[in-house]
Amino acid sequence: MRSQFVVLSSVVMFALAACTGAQASAPTSAPTTAAPTETAAPAATNTAAPTSAAAMTDTMAMTGTTVLTGTLAMAQSTPLTPDQVVSVSMTNFTFAFTPTQISAGVVKFIVQNNSSDQIHEILIFKTDLPVDKLPLQADGTSVDETSSQITKVASVEDVDPGKGGEMTAKLDPGHYVYFCNTTGHYKLGMAGEFTIPASGMVAFTPVTMSASMGMTTTESVTPTESMTPSAELTPTEVVTVDMTNYAFKFTPSTVHAGVVKFVVVNDATDQMHEMWLVKTDLALDKLPLASDGSSIDENSTQFTKLGSVEDVNAGASGAMIVTLEPGRYVYFCNKPGHYKLGMAGEMNVVP
Repeated sequence: MRSQFVVLSSVVMFALAACTGAQASAPTSAPTTAAPTETAAPAATNTAAPTSAAAMTDTMAMTGTTVLTGTLAMAQSTPLTPDQVVSVSMTNFTFAFTPTQISAGVVKFIVQNNSSDQIHEILIFKTDLPVDKLPLQADGTSVDETSSQITKVASVEDVDPGKGGEMTAKLDPGHYVYFCNTTGHYKLGMAGEFTIPASGMVAFTPVTMSASMGMTTTESVTPTESMTPSAELTPTEVVTVDMTNYAFKFTPSTVHAGVVKFVVVNDATDQMHEMWLVKTDLALDKLPLASDGSSIDENSTQFTKLGSVEDVNAGASGAMIVTLEPGRYVYFCNKPGHYKLGMAGEMNVVP
């Protein structure tokens, strides 16, 4: 029995010696410049920051399956699974939500720009500020998205007319604001807010048009003729002015000196516009602004008002008759934000 144990022990010791001998038999005098066929750099010495997803992940093929090995510099996060889906329709300049209420949780927003002529977007921020008190950029018409007073939650940005997009956001209880930050659109009332309670649902509330945002309510307003034609003024020329979002078109395009009747038509489908005609030496982009920073100071002494057709509802029209000498004139829409959006121009009246 003992002799068998000795023999067996000898066999085991011989096998171990063979294994260690195989390791020891590796050449020790190989040139130090020869690169090994398989070498893994020590993890401690790998201090270079990854520059791409491919550089962040070591992969190897195993029976057709990619197996991730090593340390993932970009962790695979668990995707958010929506428990609510809300459709958002954007037009000029409103949001419509379906359904109209949400609760705390993960919400998927399917966004569609149903405007026919303008880019829109929706941004959601968490903040304690009311929606009409958000910090503005230097242009005075857009929200400062980098402000520390608001925290961005999600957005679908720069959506062309007829296009759409999606965003998924985890909405905890708290106060949120949403708005379109295309230049001037926040000032035009394309914004709203909601406060999600710890339990229960809340409705999306559109912004209330207020002086603090430089806006005025436009419902049920009829066009006015600031200069009513008199018997002494008989037009020598009639010019039709078509207003759209945000441009003027004159027919004919050349205006002659004399008594001119401007027939002003608002061809927009969803916005109020107006036309002011003034005489000034100021450059078009240097007109004096009102305190809201988004409309012209109508009481300024830096220009002379010749006439205006104001507060023209979509599809409505008005008229004004003015006497024009040869020279340069400036015209603009003075609805809040419209001048900033480029609804202005210069007119050279010829003899």
